[in-house]
Amino acid sequence: MKTVLRLINLFTLLAWATPTVAQQPVPNNHLTGKVLDATTAQALPFASVAIFKQINGKDSLLTGAQTDEQGAFIITNVPTGSLLAKVTFVGYQNLNKAIL
Repeated sequence: MKTVLRLINLFTLLAWATPTVAQQPVPNNHLTGKVLDATTAQALPFASVAIFKQINGKDSLLTGAQTDEQGAFIITNVPTGSLLAKVTFVGYQNLNKAIL
């Protein structure tokens, strides 16, 4: 009987501890930049910038943003780790850059 009560107490303790561990604060990393035409250095307004992480061999979208009129963007709450930034704009070749 004491063994059963100890196991119940252990499971109760683990149940209380698990949410505490799962709710650790995420670092507030951010990515900023400007998207420019490589030839003319003109800003590309409203280009898409997306952040991907490879999960099970596939690129999984995490977050992203659109550039403003000056081609600038900021993406907040970017997770840490090995990521891929993809920049797309109609009429241009897509750009993929690794983020380490």
